[in-house]
Amino acid sequence: MASDVPVLLSDGQVRLDPCSDPSADPSPDSSADPSADQPAASTSAATSGASEASEKSTLCWSVHRLGSTDPVGTVCLAADPSPHRRRLTIAWAEGVDSERATASDVQTMSQAVRLACQWAFNSEGVVVVAWLGPTSAGLRTVMHQAGFRIHPLPWRAALDDAGTPRDAWYADLASGDSPEPAGVTLTAREQHVLAHMARGRSNVEIAEQLGISQNTVKNHVRSILEHLQAPSRTAAVVMALQAGLVSLDRPDPTPSR
Repeated sequence: MASDVPVLLSDGQVRLDPCSDPSADPSPDSSADPSADQPAASTSAATSGASEASEKSTLCWSVHRLGSTDPVGTVCLAADPSPHRRRLTIAWAEGVDSERATASDVQTMSQAVRLACQWAFNSEGVVVVAWLGPTSAGLRTVMHQAGFRIHPLPWRAALDDAGTPRDAWYADLASGDSPEPAGVTLTAREQHVLAHMARGRSNVEIAEQLGISQNTVKNHVRSILEHLQAPSRTAAVVMALQAGLVSLDRPDPTPSR
């Protein structure tokens, strides 16, 4: 069972302040007609009790940079049917563009996610934290930088958005996973080539798109495989998608000739 004790967390750069679950239903209107019959009142009390139980099984934090009062977002850990797992949800604060979040915002959120997960591993005996979130490139990058293992392709219709099914990313982090994801550094040109590879284009097509020779494309592909330690083009694309190095949601890269 998840702890219901608010805990302030900090790593010296990021501060997590306990807060209410932003997705929880608001409390019943205290101005309701007091003359309502007893059965209705009992139903309301039962609903309120269920809501309170749900809130207690979910711990949420407002994410701040140390020394700042402006929130960057929220991080929540909810109980799971398995006592060894928690379900993670993250959201940007109002005013933060989810698709154009700054590198600083992404770094802050990834640190916050990792901090909350480490607390759950160390204090709650949690073994795995799982995340199922919208197919947002920004959120995917946050999860990757936090060290989560991301499924290479979205799960189809895994989320319900006001009755409309939505695809979702799935990722998880285990207590024994490395604290930091392995870093991969690609040049701007290699990133362009990788993005075209992810769209299934041949070396000839990539060369035409970027205005470079096929031999140059081959050299870039070879370098990409070496950086990712991938045995093939297909494996390199799968690994890049999983690591958040490339996304099919983004537009085609603009060639820089």
